[in-house]
Amino acid sequence: MKKVLFWSQTWVLVVLLNYLPIANTFALPGDLDASFGSNGIASVDLGTDNESPVAVALQPDGKII
Repeated sequence: MKKVLFWSQTWVLVVLLNYLPIANTFALPGDLDASFGSNGIASVDLGTDNESPVAVALQPDGKII
């Protein structure tokens, strides 16, 4: 009976963890942030109606903005 109760509780915990919004809590460096853009990717269609990038900067940590 204890095994059944243990596995039932474990299964419920696994199911709940899959639906809680804690995915970014365990993200590793370099992982996409799914809350940004569309699944972590944002894009802009440049080259129409005189659209062009204005500036690009490199942060001290190596990230490009």
